[in-house]
Amino acid sequence: MESMVERFVRYTSINTRSNEESTTIPSTQTQVDFATNVLVPDLKAIGLDEVIYNRENGFVIGTLHANTDEKAPSIGFIAHMDTADYNAENIKPRIVENVRPL
Repeated sequence: MESMVERFVRYTSINTRSNEESTTIPSTQTQVDFATNVLVPDLKAIGLDEVIYNRENGFVIGTLHANTDEKAPSIGFIAHMDTADYNAENIKPRIVENVRPL
């Protein structure tokens, strides 16, 4: 199974730049493709249930059930799929380990 770091690097290499002139949500087909072809299958693969892509608002939602019988509050995590108005083409992310401050 892909590690969390490997998955993050893969996600950051995908061009999900917004289109400020678009009248749709999400603003690009690439964002829709990322949600439906990458995020939804990945969330299912790591064990989330009820994973859906809402075409009206562009949200991807999934449920991770408790792994304990203790009563605990629910929690939600929210993140943008799009990137700001910066170049998002040909991004080559890399992990630099053991970086020391100057």
